[in-house]
Amino acid sequence: MIASTSRQRFAAVLFHAGRRKQLQNDHRRYLRVLGIETSCDDTAMAIIDDRRILAHVRRTKLDVTNRVGGVSPYVAAEHHRESIDGVLEECVSRANVRLADLDGIAVTRGPGTVICLKVGMDKALALCQTYRQRLLPVDHMRSHALTVRFTDASVQYPFLCFLMSGGHCLLTLVKGPEDFLLLGQSVNATSPGEAADKVARHLRLASIPELASTCGGRSIEILAASAPPGGHLKYPMPRGIALQRNCDFDFGQLKSRYLTYLNVHGPVSESALPSFCASYQHSSFKHMATRLQRCIEILDDKRMVPDDRRTLVLSGGVASNSFIRKGLAFVAAKYGYRLVCPPPSLCTDNGVMTAWMGLELLEAKSPTIIERENVPDSLYVFDRVPIGEDISEQFAELRWKVKTKIDLDDIDAFMLPADLPQIRNKANL
Repeated sequence: MIASTSRQRFAAVLFHAGRRKQLQNDHRRYLRVLGIETSCDDTAMAIIDDRRILAHVRRTKLDVTNRVGGVSPYVAAEHHRESIDGVLEECVSRANVRLADLDGIAVTRGPGTVICLKVGMDKALALCQTYRQRLLPVDHMRSHALTVRFTDASVQYPFLCFLMSGGHCLLTLVKGPEDFLLLGQSVNATSPGEAADKVARHLRLASIPELASTCGGRSIEILAASAPPGGHLKYPMPRGIALQRNCDFDFGQLKSRYLTYLNVHGPVSESALPSFCASYQHSSFKHMATRLQRCIEILDDKRMVPDDRRTLVLSGGVASNSFIRKGLAFVAAKYGYRLVCPPPSLCTDNGVMTAWMGLELLEAKSPTIIERENVPDSLYVFDRVPIGEDISEQFAELRWKVKTKIDLDDIDAFMLPADLPQIRNKANL
């Protein structure tokens, strides 16, 4: 009887010890973070509690951006200054939390537009000093790459990530929240989003009433969905891009090819506009796809990705383009990769990705965290920041010839006819 009682007491001690450990683990997992994002023209904030969004507020002036044909840094910075206090108030009200009860405040430090980043950084520093919070400075591009781990807990390190946005396009192997290998990147300072905006501007797509408040790349996608069969092949991309055996992206040359056509031949007729847009979109996709193929084949040759981690993450604003997303998923599947994307609302700049990156830094006990007692009055922000170790030159030196043949012109292999009306209907065309 005594022995039985002792065993019961011992079991109770083990149970309560295990319960305390579980509660400690739960506390470590469920961190509450405010994220502030002002790297470009969107003023965004979010408060998350682990993988729950308590509040997410985003304000933009897309009509101004379309009217001036791109992002004006000074206009964007003024928009941030006018909006940031209201966005903060709305975010805190929706989340129904006290700023003093947070585990940290994450803010984008770069890369981005310096005068825009400064607005967010100054606000974060002031909040940290007022409410005695830790400051979590985060990298904008890394935040995009890690967003998918917020929405899909099955994505584990390492994974291959394809980041494409208004300012960047790169391929990176993500080994940890602060451990990135850069495999390929944009050259000539031109991103897919910027190139699409320039082409859309020359086509005067913003003059179409239904597209007046739509960004350039999205307008091209919508019109391309109305192209007749084979329309995507009417204006092919320059052959010189296809011959380059590296994993870098040259959207500057691609953009120049189409702008030169417009300058030489004059405006595209209304009937030819869908085919022109479809051709540009398809050329952009092919350029991305061939780089992705080469990158995957080199990674396989070097055995840099374990067989159970063959995941391709697609993130950034351009990743919300359904044509490009489905096309790259088709290519990835040929190599045994599954493609995972955040929802479209989290592909563009947002506060959730900033907050999640901050949470990942907290869990990793990153040395970049600035503790409460050390928060300074000011902190530098950066227009350019390396995402990680750059090994793209090593990949380029291999001059790798893609071995797996995929017919990238056969868009029926990945775009179902039912997909096209859905794209058009979103713009009421």
